[in-house]
Amino acid sequence: MLLMENAHFKRVLHVGWFPEGDLKYGKFTLVMFESSYDDPIYKFRTRDRLELVTEIERILLAVTEKPV
Repeated sequence: MLLMENAHFKRVLHVGWFPEGDLKYGKFTLVMFESSYDDPIYKFRTRDRLELVTEIERILLAVTEKPV
């Protein structure tokens, strides 16, 4: 759904809907990785789209100011 990479801070933000296609039980899932997709450093799940947008904005600011 959304994939953002900050090469300077070596962080990747991935947002998707999981389980994919499951509108009844699925949730937006935000995962932050550092250097490797094998080791997430932060996870966030919600069904609320506005809550997701607020969290994405918070994370993007936090990455540029200090470690998450």
